[in-house]
Amino acid sequence: MPETRDFVVGVLIGSVLGAATALLMAPASGTETRRLLKDKAGEAKDRTGDLVQQAQSRVGDLTSQAQNRIGDLTSQARSRVGEVSNQVTGAIDRQRGAVTAAVEAGRQAYAQKATQLQSEVAEDTLPATPALGASSGDTPSTTDGTSTHGLASDGGSITGGATGATGSGDTPGTEPTI
Repeated sequence: MPETRDFVVGVLIGSVLGAATALLMAPASGTETRRLLKDKAGEAKDRTGDLVQQAQSRVGDLTSQAQNRIGDLTSQARSRVGEVSNQVTGAIDRQRGAVTAAVEAGRQAYAQKATQLQSEVAEDTLPATPALGASSGDTPSTTDGTSTHGLASDGGSITGGATGATGSGDTPGTEPTI
């Protein structure tokens, strides 16, 4: 815009100087010189109007081009933002799926380990089964019904399991202590 204004000012100054020079150099009468000045002033005025219209037209064109370019850039930016948004959403969905799969795998591992541990606890807490061929009457028991087979009531010494076993002066029917 400053270049256009400078050009218009230059045209006006040039027109005024040209008219003044023409007056001084022209061998014409006063009436003819006034008419010539009037014509030159009209030409300068028309020329200035044309230059102003050209400048306004150029400014309008540049404004339109700038608006179009801004619209294009805005559209491109929105498109790119949409692409990046879709990529981020996809990455989040993939990560969410991976975390969900990991949590589910952890739950399954927990359930398997809990089942395994429950089985082991159940095996460890099962009552001891009598030896094959032994009847329930062969196992000595205490007054509370628990078996004392192989253990003395103090829990420390091992006793012989056969009735009437010979030992150091034991009487038949009692268990010798070792």
